[in-house]
Amino acid sequence: MPSSFSQAASKLDAVAFFVIFAAFIACDEKSRVPVVDDFKPPPATLSADNAEIQRLLDAISADSLRSYVASLAGFETRHSISDTVSSAKGIGAARRWLRQKLQNFSRASGGRLQVYYDDFTTTICGVTALQRNVVARLPGTVSPERQILVSGHYDSRTTERCDGQGFAPGANDDASGTAGVLELARVLSRHQFEATILFVAFTGEEQGLFGSRHYAAAARQRGDNLIAMATNDIIGNICGGSGTIDSTGVRCFSDDPMSSPHRQLARYVKLQAGPYVTNFTVRLILARDRPGRGGDHFAFNEQGYTAVRFTEPEDNLDQQHNPNDLIRFMSFSYHRKVVQVNAAFIASLALAPATPNGVTSEKLGVGRYRLRWNQSTDGAKYLVALRQSASVSYDILFDAGSKTEVTLSDVAAPVYVSVAAVDAQQNESLFSAETLLE
Repeated sequence: MPSSFSQAASKLDAVAFFVIFAAFIACDEKSRVPVVDDFKPPPATLSADNAEIQRLLDAISADSLRSYVASLAGFETRHSISDTVSSAKGIGAARRWLRQKLQNFSRASGGRLQVYYDDFTTTICGVTALQRNVVARLPGTVSPERQILVSGHYDSRTTERCDGQGFAPGANDDASGTAGVLELARVLSRHQFEATILFVAFTGEEQGLFGSRHYAAAARQRGDNLIAMATNDIIGNICGGSGTIDSTGVRCFSDDPMSSPHRQLARYVKLQAGPYVTNFTVRLILARDRPGRGGDHFAFNEQGYTAVRFTEPEDNLDQQHNPNDLIRFMSFSYHRKVVQVNAAFIASLALAPATPNGVTSEKLGVGRYRLRWNQSTDGAKYLVALRQSASVSYDILFDAGSKTEVTLSDVAAPVYVSVAAVDAQQNESLFSAETLLE
């Protein structure tokens, strides 16, 4: 080998080694657990340790989801200004059917579900008429003032936005999300939770989020303590517009910035769903929604509530907003997994204590900080999460025990830190707002 070539190769080897070493160091910094009160705890991991939640997930039925979607698509159109008198066609028949299903679930649960219409009058596509969200409320047994809302939108549309007569089956958009809400109501209503859970089918989404904007504004005016909202919109198809078939995950959209409460909710969803819904990934998307698109979570973002959106891996526009949005293009084994993701995080959050508040930090020296928070009323211990600024998910979790003050040393600052309360049954709360350690 010529000496000049050998020297060049040696330089390339040195560069490659440096790049690999730098990457190793960066990875090590991210995964380095700090010293906590002169003790270095092992990293904490979450597991599928709640048998009740596992039973809930097992009860989610693909056959039930299919039957709900078939019924909703069978109304031919559920456009917001479609027929309200017919018993077989239009949005009126659809909302009456939804209410009846939820009332049936309520009877089966011993009357725990409170089912009602959320009525309002508005003008959509030049037509002023009564609009109705369909709501089922499962009151919490310990902290009913804390509310978790899960939704889909039951209206549909065809090619023309204001066509209230054309064929618009809306199987995937969004009978899939509405069916998910129905199945969650059926299964979760058979159990008791500390916090209140709201199951909502919104109207008027396709013409401008009319139903969700009405509900969110009214909730804000009432002062509702809505701690989390998740909407399910287009969650039943595994074949994307590119032809890629992907049944391995679901997209979870959340609004900026990286330290926003919406991102904290998305991280919580991923943490809670991971151990229970195996071989399936919650993909955290760093955007409010897809470019030029929107959903009912926008209405709650606008009112200052924490909200995220679930959507299948890749849009297929050939089967959205047209007569081709048919049940035969859906995968109900996939659909079931997305609904299980919802069930895992909703049940975990509804069983968990309140999020610790009053989180503060004090810098004591280089890489050394004092972290404090207020004691949670029913938290037996606390989890602390650390996240580097460029990381999407948490880099480190560690168990702080029952303390509400810890001293952290050997911290790879800058890093974001947040705290969750954990009860005696190992149910974790949402993590607090992130605090930056600089």
